Amino acid sequence: MDTRKIMQRCLHHQFLPPGSSDLEGGSSGGQDVSAGSIHIWSARYIDLDSCYPALSPLLTKSERETADTFRQPSDARCAELRYGLLRIILGEFTGFKPGELVIIKSENGKPSLDLPRGYPVVSFSTSHTKEMVAIGITKNNNIGIDIVKMDRRYPFQDTAEYLFTDEEKALIEGTEPNQRYRQFFRIWALKEALLKATGGTVQMMSDMDVSGVITTSFVHDFCSITCQDAQCQFFIHECGCGLEHHCAIAVNLGK
Repeated sequence: MDTRKIMQRCLHHQFLPPGSSDLEGGSSGGQDVSAGSIHIWSARYIDLDSCYPALSPLLTKSERETADTFRQPSDARCAELRYGLLRIILGEFTGFKPGELVIIKSENGKPSLDLPRGYPVVSFSTSHTKEMVAIGITKNNNIGIDIVKMDRRYPFQDTAEYLFTDEEKALIEGTEPNQRYRQFFRIWALKEALLKATGGTVQMMSDMDVSGVITTSFVHDFCSITCQDAQCQFFIHECGCGLEHHCAIAVNLGK
């Protein structure tokens, strides 16, 4: 199956142009990562499954072994789908064959592309739930993405008590009771995206406060956030991403 047909058939694509405050969306788009632009791709596994014969052969031996560690065959298949999908998308953006791309990981587990010397740095981040996968790509700056399913049944109070700041917990408490779970997941997704954009560990989760960033509407702005006792600049974007799913993107612009 042609890779472009896969992207058009199964994926939702959002493109944030450099310096733009308005989100442009569509089912497909150009694969040029110009400086300052952000591309966000999302898909449901149920839609991707028909592409399995095209995606699975792209995996490396290591990726296939990782997928095989999942106890449920359905989870292993979803892992193969997202590994293959990532390779197709990165291949479109870099011009390299998907199966030949070298993906390495840092000590903290953050993946990156090992491209030839002199090639522009293409940064990417991935996230997934049981139903969906999301991929963010930009150029030169580290990017983090997190997708969550806003499940009202999730007992978020214990997690918030352990990992959220006092200000973030107060923000949740100040929200209408039937909407508090949504506020929790917005804060959680943003903090996860920030951790990925900085290459930080879960220990940073309780030290990083985003209460001053979260507003009543989705964030789409440049923000200053304290990370490891230093003020860091980020571009942050939030969006809905499928039924009851929420996505947060953070691009690390440095100190």
